[in-house]
Amino acid sequence: MKSYLLATLWAFALVAALLVAIPAAAQLTTADILGTVTDAEGAVVPNAKVTVVNTATGATRTLQSNGSGDYVFNLLPPGQYTVTVEAPSFRKSVTNVTLVAGDRARVDAPLQIGETNQVVEVTATSPALQTDSSTMRDTVSAQSVQDLPLNGRNYITLVTGAPGAAAGPSNSILSGTRPDDRRQTSAVVANGQNETYNNHLVDGMDNNEREQFSILFRPSIDSLEEVKIDTNAYPAEEGRAGGAVINLITKSGTNAFHGGLYEYFRNDKLNANDFFANSSGIGRAEFRQNQFGGSLGGRIKKDKTFFFGDYENLRLIQGKNTGLLATPTAFELANPGNFSDVCGKGGVVCGAPTFPDATGIIPSNRLDPVAIKYLALLPAANIPGALPGANYSGNVNNQYFAKTIDARVDHRFSDKDSMFGRFTYNPTTTVYPTLYPQVKVGTITVNPGNGIYPGNSTENSQAYMWITFTFSARHW
Repeated sequence: MKSYLLATLWAFALVAALLVAIPAAAQLTTADILGTVTDAEGAVVPNAKVTVVNTATGATRTLQSNGSGDYVFNLLPPGQYTVTVEAPSFRKSVTNVTLVAGDRARVDAPLQIGETNQVVEVTATSPALQTDSSTMRDTVSAQSVQDLPLNGRNYITLVTGAPGAAAGPSNSILSGTRPDDRRQTSAVVANGQNETYNNHLVDGMDNNEREQFSILFRPSIDSLEEVKIDTNAYPAEEGRAGGAVINLITKSGTNAFHGGLYEYFRNDKLNANDFFANSSGIGRAEFRQNQFGGSLGGRIKKDKTFFFGDYENLRLIQGKNTGLLATPTAFELANPGNFSDVCGKGGVVCGAPTFPDATGIIPSNRLDPVAIKYLALLPAANIPGALPGANYSGNVNNQYFAKTIDARVDHRFSDKDSMFGRFTYNPTTTVYPTLYPQVKVGTITVNPGNGIYPGNSTENSQAYMWITFTFSARHW
């Protein structure tokens, strides 16, 4: 009986959590249109018919202004809308308005006396200050998301341009430059707070990796309708942020089919050589960055069911050079324990207690057989005339491979009920070899190692599959 009651309580708790989460998530991804209907003298007009239409999907909502002439449409997806107001003995008013997530867009309608078949068209512009919301917000629209130049097509670059936000430190755990990092940088400093104090969302759902403070997955910018950044006075449904709340709103299909293909590349043939590579005589480090993909969206059933999908592939091979490593010379590798080739040169002093005399030769009875075998794994110096402490320049390739597949399906049951589902697959593989080359010993690959991460650090990330359903079964 006790276990039955416990299971029942858990079931009720789960249902309650779902009922609470659905409207909360919707508030983060939708917008409102509200206003007051008046006549030319400023008197309110009750019972006026107000209709909003999404011009891309044909979704239509209709209601009447109340006794105070006020109306409000809630939970509207971002996009282009027309607001039509009609009342007997007045000309019809038609206003075009653009909504972004979180908007409380005010569209007041001062009606003019005339025939109902006469139309007054009004073009609404986004106000610099939304008086119906106190949230400090910056929104990057779909046009800017698609057109602004972004290195690596990383949406975080858009976030760093918001007021109060800046790129995070280059040595951050979120910088994307660490061997154990599976993503491009997600480091953003907002309002002077630590870069780990931000809250990352996708369609209002959590996208935070709790252990490393990074993001779970990086959607392609082709899939983004807009990027919303709240930096202060957060609305009640947002939280877990001392810095910024970064909410990515994904794109829906429309009645019109639309899509595209692209490829961006960078190549070392177009770059200047590295300073240390020039000084050591080593050629330009390899750099190959290819990023390609495409997207397609449209309708499955006109005004009812829509789809959108995209694919992106990022391949990055980047060589790294340094002239500050130490390794034995070819003479020292051929003659273990014999450093006479460098003794007395460049300020190198060879003497007691390591050497019995100044010749730079260690007696064979003082050499460890294991050390001699390990010595054979090291590469020979490749910088002629360099000091022993900086006589080797490694040239290895870091490798980063990432794929992103996004898919979304929207369905509208009626003017008041709709839902959408989204799927994202974002596997990545990173390889960060050390500067000393690997050596094959029998069937085992050995790397002498150098620095913080000895040997190869290969990370095959988990595939993140994210399915979100939003169902708004409410009546206004």
